[in-house]
Amino acid sequence: MRLARFGFRFALLAALIWVALCVPTSLSAQQAEAEVEEEAEEFPVHGIGIFLGGATETRREENVTYVALGLEYGLQFSRHWEVAAAIEFVGPEEEFDREIVVLVPLVYIYKRLHVVGGPGVEFVKEETEGGSETETEFLGRIGVAYRFPVGKGFALLPQFNTDFIEGGKITYVYGVTVSKEF
Repeated sequence: MRLARFGFRFALLAALIWVALCVPTSLSAQQAEAEVEEEAEEFPVHGIGIFLGGATETRREENVTYVALGLEYGLQFSRHWEVAAAIEFVGPEEEFDREIVVLVPLVYIYKRLHVVGGPGVEFVKEETEGGSETETEFLGRIGVAYRFPVGKGFALLPQFNTDFIEGGKITYVYGVTVSKEF
């Protein structure tokens, strides 16, 4: 029952975000042409990045913040659209006890500013009397990031994401990705 409520809420939120993003902007033809000439790029653009940041969980009586490290791959196939996959390792400094895997579309809403929204899975290792168990929880991620080109073929992407995890739990994941683009 909880999964059904979570799925409905996430689907409703995702639908509202997509409708808001699909509303056409009111740029004149001259402005659009000037912008295309200014940012002329060949597509597709691939990017491989390393993420360093933090994750604040709201699962317990108090908020707990952990270190988050990750690997990301993105494929920008047009001026406004990209798809990305990421794996993030989250946990206390001594031991990473969570892994988050997401596959999300990115929509560039203004120049290098983009929003993110999509599904993922969180794997949580828990110690038990007989060893350790891994629990799987589904999640929905929404977020925002800005791409700063640095030198030739590199970019910095500060980002803030919110993971809505099965069972009503929320995790905020934030940090910076250093990306090599080719």
